[in-house]
Amino acid sequence: MNSILRRSLLCFVLVFSVTKTFAQTCSFSYPFNTIVENEISTYTPTWQHAPVLNEFNSPEYRFHVTAGTTYEWSLCTEDGANNDNGGFMNEPFRLAFSDSVQDGYNDLSTHQICIDNREKLTWVAVFTGTVYIQSKDDFCLPYPSDLMYRAYNCNEIINVAITSSSNTVCQGATVDFSLPTLPVGSAIQWLMNGVEIPFATTNTYYTNQANVLYSATVSLPGTTCAAHNTNTILLQDFSADIRSTSSAGVSINPVICGGSPIILDAYEGNAISYEWKYNGIAIVNANTSSYNVTQPGEYTVSIGFQGCTANDTVQVTSGQTPSTPLIIPAGIPTFCQGGSVLLDGSSLTGYTYQWYLNGASIPLATYNTFYADSSGEYALTIVNGEGCQASSNSIVVTVNDCAGFESIHENQIRIYPNPTEHIISIETANQLQIKAIEILDIQGKLMRVLALENTHSEVYTFPLNELQNGLYLIKLSTLSGTVVKRFSIAHN
Repeated sequence: MNSILRRSLLCFVLVFSVTKTFAQTCSFSYPFNTIVENEISTYTPTWQHAPVLNEFNSPEYRFHVTAGTTYEWSLCTEDGANNDNGGFMNEPFRLAFSDSVQDGYNDLSTHQICIDNREKLTWVAVFTGTVYIQSKDDFCLPYPSDLMYRAYNCNEIINVAITSSSNTVCQGATVDFSLPTLPVGSAIQWLMNGVEIPFATTNTYYTNQANVLYSATVSLPGTTCAAHNTNTILLQDFSADIRSTSSAGVSINPVICGGSPIILDAYEGNAISYEWKYNGIAIVNANTSSYNVTQPGEYTVSIGFQGCTANDTVQVTSGQTPSTPLIIPAGIPTFCQGGSVLLDGSSLTGYTYQWYLNGASIPLATYNTFYADSSGEYALTIVNGEGCQASSNSIVVTVNDCAGFESIHENQIRIYPNPTEHIISIETANQLQIKAIEILDIQGKLMRVLALENTHSEVYTFPLNELQNGLYLIKLSTLSGTVVKRFSIAHN
């Protein structure tokens, strides 16, 4: 009988959904034969051969299934089956499923599988117990079939929790993360702050890096289960960190300068115990987070928290406080936008410098001079080789919006004699109209306003008998802008 004639004898309606269907023709045998029942692992991602057929070589199987587990059956050669179907390769087979060994009307479903599109039967078990399977070829002949199967349960990777040996990294210790028992072959990937950690693909992960978020993803390769994220753990650091501050709470070097005591502050966090030592000997009643230090030497603090112990040591030295530095502006500290003024600090050998604007350190401003081009209060701190520091006076710089004014070249104004003893003369060019003339000290403090009788004169002369010897600034305001000159007075 050729294949066309055989197909004409088909007397079976194809059913592809998992529903209750009883075959009216080409029926399957009921009750099922008595054969050995086999357990299918709830995680078998690769195709496996079904157990050996019974002694009558009947194409009949039975498996113990678990509710919620996804089971797949295939008779396709690409999945490893070897079905010649009586000489007709890859012909379709029918599978009949039942939850009863006696009653064929309780079929779970009847399916034709492994046709041209390589249909496979996927079924999520709705009960825990035995499923009975019979197979026949497309023409209802009971040829032996080579049934393949696999199984998996996506629920086994959902809401998996990380177990941590601690949420805190003790000083010099390691924290262990672990996942519960997962299906064999599960794919695991640990992440730090959402980024995959290279080679961290096992059930456990060890780390000593704190203050980051750890998580993991779990998936079942070879299945339709999507990867699931585990819970996220913030691993915190616990370590001792001694800071030295002044009585005003300002951070300073651990140096007793000029006999002034300093305060050592230890990292507090959630610490529950403190112990201070001086040169290795415990200090009586020193069990708080801070300690007042009046003597140089080695100070150590031990901090306890949730089974962790952390230590830190600092060497306190002594030194002399340097003289207060003086900032001298090389020009008037008030100017138009786009200008600047040079602030000149003390130039001392062996000192380091740091400029500040409105109390905040200016990055890379670590020289004894600084060009200020922004409004604000400028100050300078110097530190000597012993680690002692001193802060300067403050200079207020004001930057004005001078839109509409023309610039003045400095060669348009001449001041003489310079240095002078008693008088100062100011000569202008191009008939500049002077609005005001002010004398300031080198720090920008107003000392005198010079009275103008004729604002269109080319030469102005003023007596300076009341001013002491020293360096001064003269500020000339005109309709075209402002210029500042430096001069000195040297009385005999």
